[in-house]
Amino acid sequence: MLKKTLLDYSVVLVQPKIKGNIGAIARLCNNYNAKNLILIDPQVDHLSSESRARAMHSLKYLENAEIYPTLSDIRGKFTTLIATTAKAGEQYKISRQPILPWDFTELTIPSNAKIGVVFGREDIGLLNEEIDMCDILVNVPLPGEHKVLNLSHAVAILLHELWKASTAIETIKKQARSYAKIFKTLQTKRQEIRNSCSKMRKMWKIRGSYKPV
Repeated sequence: MLKKTLLDYSVVLVQPKIKGNIGAIARLCNNYNAKNLILIDPQVDHLSSESRARAMHSLKYLENAEIYPTLSDIRGKFTTLIATTAKAGEQYKISRQPILPWDFTELTIPSNAKIGVVFGREDIGLLNEEIDMCDILVNVPLPGEHKVLNLSHAVAILLHELWKASTAIETIKKQARSYAKIFKTLQTKRQEIRNSCSKMRKMWKIRGSYKPV
């Protein structure tokens, strides 16, 4: 059985304008156990029949979606905001170097952090000022000629990498706890051996047969 995502994170869509994308992303939220779906100034009805059809069995994310007018309105809700960008070229004057999705395990994010993963508009993505509001920037590199993913596909990649990172971190923690337990057991055994040797030396001294080397 696959583990649930161990991070507390929500998916944030900025001005989404394709109903089907919103529904598909609601389904992905359910797939990867996201806490909430947050919509910033949505340009379409997120409860439309098309959105509902794409969401399938994940209507709860559509019906409980939180809606805010601007990205700045949610800044205080999260300890960490992760911005996503499709293009990291020189013409996009991005203020920081983006990381790759599979580098999530290298990030130092507290286990109790509240994370918002922010995705931009289908046509122009996030504005520079919106990226500046975020703490981390992620770029999904593509080998093909067309360098922009469909929004729901980008969400799928990021959420999968977040899940992998969270389970990898938990595995490392469990291994560390296991090694600590083994080390403690070895220390106990070592002390038991020392105590036994000490008792044997005392017995040999009493019998007069103990000769130190």
